[in-house]
Amino acid sequence: YMTQEDSLNIISYLTLKLSSSIAFGVAENELVLTFPNGGQSFLSNETIEVLWETFGESSEEVDLYYSVGQGQDSLRYKNKYCTLSSDAWVEIASGIENTGVYSLDLSTIGAQDSIRIKIISGTTCDINGHFFNILNSSRINNYKQQKTKFSLKSKNWRLKYL
Repeated sequence: YMTQEDSLNIISYLTLKLSSSIAFGVAENELVLTFPNGGQSFLSNETIEVLWETFGESSEEVDLYYSVGQGQDSLRYKNKYCTLSSDAWVEIASGIENTGVYSLDLSTIGAQDSIRIKIISGTTCDINGHFFNILNSSRINNYKQQKTKFSLKSKNWRLKYL
């Protein structure tokens, strides 16, 4: 029986123990493309860095490919797609040192919609998450160079855009 003037102090310690049989094991062999991962738009005169991460026992070399449009094996990752079963994939470079980065000159691909990138190392591969686009840089540059000129005048204010 307790009243409003009584007090009760409860001091408790909680100990959690995490146990896993796989937490300290060797990671499975895996390649993960991290950039570009889709949704981006680049200019055809740009050079971008294709980025990836390697887990497990990695190969010393990787191969990079791109595909335009929705080829049969460009829509999702599956182990069977680690081989190039269709002509939809165009080689970017092969025998690249597996450093996690490759500089890709987009002028070698040109202006395209719906591009995917695939990375392969032995029997391990990945395809970037979604499509990206390469825009024609000459069209963009011409558009940027055209300036709209107008002027607005009033008794009390003046707006000028060049």
